[in-house]
Amino acid sequence: MLRQGGGVPSDIAQLSDLLGAVELSGQTWCYCDLGGNGGFSVPPGDATFLHAVLHGSVRIASAAGGTIELGAGEAVVVLSGEAHALRVSADSPAATLDFLREEQGVDVPPDFPIGNAGPVAARVLSGRMTATLPAGASRTALPSFIRLGTCGEAGWGALL
Repeated sequence: MLRQGGGVPSDIAQLSDLLGAVELSGQTWCYCDLGGNGGFSVPPGDATFLHAVLHGSVRIASAAGGTIELGAGEAVVVLSGEAHALRVSADSPAATLDFLREEQGVDVPPDFPIGNAGPVAARVLSGRMTATLPAGASRTALPSFIRLGTCGEAGWGALL
């Protein structure tokens, strides 16, 4: 089904309208430097998460079974609050990253080395935020992941 007067399917237009009304706030940010077998998980909860890949590539999997791959310059938002894990490879362990369990105001994001010592396979900026949805919107009706396109020369820091 198409929105009248345009070529955008109505479900995409409705999601775009919903996302335009979402208000995000929070100061819980950290860097994760993932070694060759690095990975971490985030438990389910009422928070919204943003994961931006600064270097390398990662796989992000949701508890519902969806998996996507992100490369440097790409980011994903998990508005639904469902459990998810980021890994360098499918068989990497993914222990819970306790820092993201609760809201914490930080001036300088801490850096967490995860996985094998040695070269960093991927560096990820992760943030925990509170999302205020418009009246009538339900987190459970949202997609598991909202993939953001690649960031231009200004970088994710400038965008955020």
